[in-house]
Amino acid sequence: MSDQANIQAAEARIQHYVPINTKTEDKTARLLFAILEHAPRRALVAQEISSCGTDAQLKKLADRYINGLIVPMRTNGGKTPAFSLHTSLASATENELHNENIFEAAKKKQNYTKSRAFLRDGNRCVVTKLLDEQFEVQAQAGEECVKTIATHIMPLSLLPSNTSGAEIVRSSRIFEVLDRFSGVGLDNFNGDKINSLDNVITLKMDLHAFFEDLAIWFEAVQGEENAYLFRKLPNKYTGVADRTKIVFTTDRPDVPLPNPHYLAVHAACAKVVHASGVAEVIDKVLRGLEDLPVLSNDGSSSDLLRAALAMVAVY
Repeated sequence: MSDQANIQAAEARIQHYVPINTKTEDKTARLLFAILEHAPRRALVAQEISSCGTDAQLKKLADRYINGLIVPMRTNGGKTPAFSLHTSLASATENELHNENIFEAAKKKQNYTKSRAFLRDGNRCVVTKLLDEQFEVQAQAGEECVKTIATHIMPLSLLPSNTSGAEIVRSSRIFEVLDRFSGVGLDNFNGDKINSLDNVITLKMDLHAFFEDLAIWFEAVQGEENAYLFRKLPNKYTGVADRTKIVFTTDRPDVPLPNPHYLAVHAACAKVVHASGVAEVIDKVLRGLEDLPVLSNDGSSSDLLRAALAMVAVY
């Protein structure tokens, strides 16, 4: 069967999905349609969808993509849900994660990476071209300076934060889902590779927050190397118009520019989130967990608890 035939079969499978829980809005079909449309590895995702023989399996697959892709990509440094432990033999990814504390190695190199990113980007936000306030002595008369930050394209939240078994399993499951979706796997980030300069861009603070929230992204301009369209959600004020053309450049040929594949994965995740409407669901659960120190006695928190448990009970 050709790739296009596989995609059409997957679309037909999703169209026949019947929501399992009719008491709340079931976003399974919307999410899977969005993933199928925007995944860099569409044919592989299509095979995975078509292999689901029941609606329960489709729902489980959608949940897996929420927890193994959307939540980690959207909650850098935040409350990324833990995956339930798997009883099967450890995967090759788990074994590799056990062999080295990747998160600690990454943290140690962050300051070095940030300084190199500033040098590569001319101490400026790559979108607005505004100079970082630390270098205001370089500013022209009347030139505005802002606070900038070196922003990871593929976030640190993909990695285990420690060497506990639960964290190793959580991170290995994330990389398995990410690899199926995009072709980006642990090999791209073992050791301290997540701090490689091609995985970092310099952004002013509000754009940094929007980028981590998948509210802005960069769409490659076909046929033009290192050229992108700056994309944003309509309700986000950035000071930069949607579809503004951005060209990444540097006067330092010894350092790499932002990786087009990583930017494409980030953009695909942003499109999935906003095409499917799952952003609101994730935000509601995470806000609720932050605001709910203990369960209420009247049962009013039960829906929130079930939603949180659904987010972590993926495998």
